[in-house]
Amino acid sequence: EQNPAELAEWILEDHLPVRMQMQLHKLLWGEAAGR
Repeated sequence: EQNPAELAEWILEDHLPVRMQMQLHKLLWGEAAGR
């Protein structure tokens, strides 16, 4: 598993034509069911 900030840096440094979308629900609530 990669650090999201590190992935974002790679994308910006290499000017890659991609988008990065975080799964915020997993960051906020982890694997809690029903959220």
